[in-house]
Amino acid sequence: MAYEQIYVLELMLIEADARRYITEAIETDKDLAQIEQKEKARGRIVVDTAEYTEKRSKLITILGKINSVANPEGMGRDDLGSEILLAAEGIFRRISPTQSKAVRNLAERIKKAFADFKTLLRKYDQNIEVVDPQLKNNVELVEILVEFENSWSQGLTYFLDTKTFNQLLHFSQVIEATAEKHKQFAD
Repeated sequence: MAYEQIYVLELMLIEADARRYITEAIETDKDLAQIEQKEKARGRIVVDTAEYTEKRSKLITILGKINSVANPEGMGRDDLGSEILLAAEGIFRRISPTQSKAVRNLAERIKKAFADFKTLLRKYDQNIEVVDPQLKNNVELVEILVEFENSWSQGLTYFLDTKTFNQLLHFSQVIEATAEKHKQFAD
């Protein structure tokens, strides 16, 4: 009987270790939520605090680690940092849909991938046992990771370099204007 208990305990430890990134992400997301509540109660803009920026960067780093071990469809990138999300948020505020739908759509995809990840963490927080220790076997997680890697890789390419971003903005405006003028081109 003692061997069975030891085996079960070892199995539980192995599973807990396999879920460590998810657990760490859940705790970091909880910290972010507390900061948001505290700062909103004070009437401040949350993004402006150093503590919030630090925790959000940490959560994005953990997201990259999870992507590196659990994304079987992508390259498993862990180099997609918080600067991509910051750029997407800024672009989404500055660029109107009339300026470029394509650029705004990419910025929205980047923001949504991060929001979807946070939503999934809150679901996992309700019952961590639903997370398969082989992270690549969690379909919902993998779908989010694939979208994260795809959209954030594009953000890295197009949003962080000013010259490239300006070229993308101009090119997308030309294409969208042509599509409006010539319906056959839009198809």
